[in-house]
Amino acid sequence: MGGKGAQPQNNQMVQFQMEQAAKAEKKEAERKARLEKGMKSIGEIFHGKELTTPTKAKINASSVTGLTGGDLTAQYRGGVGAGGAAGETGDIGETGWTWRIAPLPADHMSGMGGFNMYEALDPQGTVHAARFTLPELLQDIEGKEYMKEVGTGEFDKDPFGDIKNKYKSSLTDLHTANITKTYNKALDEALFATARAGQRGSTTAKDVMTDIGGVNYEKQADGTFKATPYGQYGDAKMKMVGDVDKSLSDLNSQIQSAEDAAESQLYMTEDPEKAVISAQQLSANIPAVPQYNSLGDMFKPLVLGATGFYSGYQGQDALNKAGFSSGGRSPYGSGAAKTSPS
Repeated sequence: MGGKGAQPQNNQMVQFQMEQAAKAEKKEAERKARLEKGMKSIGEIFHGKELTTPTKAKINASSVTGLTGGDLTAQYRGGVGAGGAAGETGDIGETGWTWRIAPLPADHMSGMGGFNMYEALDPQGTVHAARFTLPELLQDIEGKEYMKEVGTGEFDKDPFGDIKNKYKSSLTDLHTANITKTYNKALDEALFATARAGQRGSTTAKDVMTDIGGVNYEKQADGTFKATPYGQYGDAKMKMVGDVDKSLSDLNSQIQSAEDAAESQLYMTEDPEKAVISAQQLSANIPAVPQYNSLGDMFKPLVLGATGFYSGYQGQDALNKAGFSSGGRSPYGSGAAKTSPS
């Protein structure tokens, strides 16, 4: 007999547990929504706005969050309870749909006054459902199709694009100037050295110029010419490309580290606003000027045997007789140009 009295208490416990579970679920949904909002904002700071494309989707009523009227039920306005006022509205997630509360005509409820009726409207304002409670309303529109913008994985503009371009152009210009300077110096030394040694038109002199290098222009099938650096000059060009690539890689690593730090801040605080401020500060600290690293000795000193290479200097006359006019071009091809070969 006594067991029957426990039934209402059990029902209350079950009801309490259900309410707690609903609150926990709502809290977790709100947490996820905050994190998603923060991640989207951080992504835009470091990558730019993602391009989207319209895509068909279906309303999932169980995942709808942030509805201020979510726990409201139909109430007699002006009577017992605190029902929502007529005209209250809310968004249905990110579907573009909305709900609103519209009063029923008084005579519809036998003259008792206006009861609240929840209505679901599509983006065009067409009413698709009407029920006395919001949960029932959401269930009525479960699975309804709507259009949503889905990310394509591409972005409109890289926020760090200008800095990356500056890294590439400034380092390339600096290295090019340095290569040209040391290249011409190597040519001068080679020209004077072969003149001093009396290596007029020798195979050795030709080898020296080939080793210093320059640019070959190879005709392509379409009639155009392809420039191909060779020799020590070609090696210097490869070093330049490698250094520029490394600088850009280091820059990308700094950007990624800043983004990771901003995301960590978001997950620690679960506060999108604070995370955005942190992300903005971190992105502003990305260096706009690259560090210039000298390529070092790009052209090796001339060594053409152990005896007398630098002896027998006869001045400019000897240089001319060797076939190298002052400020002119070597008879051995583009590799001995006195100016930048590219």
